[in-house]
Amino acid sequence: AVRYSKQHDELAHEAGFDSLLTAQLFAYLRAIAPARVKEGANRLFLYRSVECLDLDRAVQSGHVGSSVFDLTRVTLLVAAVDPLDGNEAARLISVAGSQYKWMDATHILVVLRASGGAAVRKAAELAAKVHGVVSWMGFDEWRAAQVACAGTSLRAQEYANGSTISEGGEGEQEESADGASAASSTGSGFSAANGYSIAPAGCTHSNADG
Repeated sequence: AVRYSKQHDELAHEAGFDSLLTAQLFAYLRAIAPARVKEGANRLFLYRSVECLDLDRAVQSGHVGSSVFDLTRVTLLVAAVDPLDGNEAARLISVAGSQYKWMDATHILVVLRASGGAAVRKAAELAAKVHGVVSWMGFDEWRAAQVACAGTSLRAQEYANGSTISEGGEGEQEESADGASAASSTGSGFSAANGYSIAPAGCTHSNADG
């Protein structure tokens, strides 16, 4: 405790100092947002993912995987940000009252606290306020596109390594990805007719959960 009573740059890489700061931040968080702490208890959150490992749920039902969000109350969108003109996009999303999370260098996950028709209206309002976004899409559509891109990259790598892929397996994979994308677009209710367009998600190199 005496060693860490005065902070200086040399302590930044010490495990003990890092643990002390983590404990301090946790104490502050419990003081200012106890409900959020309780909500996240016994959950292991995954990097750039909308899913987590829920230890309580695993004990009760045997299913460890769980969505971070209550999808009956929120709607997940992904904003494709213009690399040159989108520097303020995340800040504008926050100012508009929506929670956000970077999924990769050019895509932002946006959490709308609404569902159904209300979510469509909120999304249109948000799109009008946030500049520097090339397109908006449903999260499921974005994730399906990432899965398809990952499959394409894998096939290209296998071909480069001299491997072969059966036509049946390839067709099934493409059909699955296309089906998931179509289902997402249909189920989300977001379309050009609702006030803004959904553009196909481009392939990106991301660590997001797929």
